[in-house]
Amino acid sequence: QPQTFISETSFVKLVFHVDNFTDQTYFSFDSRAEQQFDVYLRYGQHPELYPNRRGQIAPGTYCERTFTDCRLQTCYVQSPAYPGIYPRHLHCTYKLNTRQPFIKLYIENEEFNIDGQRCENIMTCPMRPISSGAEHCPYDYIKIYDGKD
Repeated sequence: QPQTFISETSFVKLVFHVDNFTDQTYFSFDSRAEQQFDVYLRYGQHPELYPNRRGQIAPGTYCERTFTDCRLQTCYVQSPAYPGIYPRHLHCTYKLNTRQPFIKLYIENEEFNIDGQRCENIMTCPMRPISSGAEHCPYDYIKIYDGKD
């Protein structure tokens, strides 16, 4: 099935690596530049009206973002390249804050693709035991902490 990659920057490098090259080895892809307002799943409606909805990127990082005033607007916390495939070997930190206490995190009508398993609904994902610590979960995971640090 086709995979989509949406760049976080204006540059993309594509590396094609094969172990055994034959006359049957090939690949093909399409590429196009789109405006933010054309990528609704990524930027929401009217991204020009909400420039910080996806958070502010931390200088010198690829995917660390800070979200402010999420109570006044909906914040879009997304993995890099969402809704397409996300790059490997990333460690992203997202910091959310509001002016008043209490942040409610909820997942609504979204998709999950953790560890290469795509799930249209969290209820239909294959069940896995809950683990703690990176040594028990060497693949993809999400951690949530409560507090400033």
